[in-house]
Amino acid sequence: METVIPAPPENTTIYKFIPNPPAHFEAFNFSADNPGWFPANQTLSPGEGAFIAIDPAFAPTGTTLTLVGEVQLASNLPVINGFSLLSSVIPQSGVLDTDLGFPVRENDNVYRWNPTLSGGKGGYDNYNFSADNPGWFPAFPPLKVGEGFFISGDPQQGPARTWSRTFTVGP
Repeated sequence: METVIPAPPENTTIYKFIPNPPAHFEAFNFSADNPGWFPANQTLSPGEGAFIAIDPAFAPTGTTLTLVGEVQLASNLPVINGFSLLSSVIPQSGVLDTDLGFPVRENDNVYRWNPTLSGGKGGYDNYNFSADNPGWFPAFPPLKVGEGFFISGDPQQGPARTWSRTFTVGP
């Protein structure tokens, strides 16, 4: 965390989803008094999704959080069967499969956090992929740069897969 988010507002918490059974979240808290992230020396790697909670007592609503690191120009992100939280390694926005090259397959379910649901308390929008549909139902809106999403892949549709991407800079 120290290298990716070196100086967030006081009492910022990162919730990293760990899909290994039993699936759970690991929480990491930042305090300048600590000093830094606790527990220390944890990772948030490109392609891993996480929730970031900024304590409103220490930062106004709409605070911008800057992530630090080198942009990877190529990536091979494993997509396990079952439930996981991912994000695009390449900093692009767009529809998951058509723009971002995600290897969708039959009966994939994607869950995106929507803070406007449940009267502003938030919840998840669910999108299901079927070649018979064809495509996503409901229609899949573009992901934002860095936006994480839960994916639930049906193990009956095949083995784990890899989300491979290449990003080209320049003409």
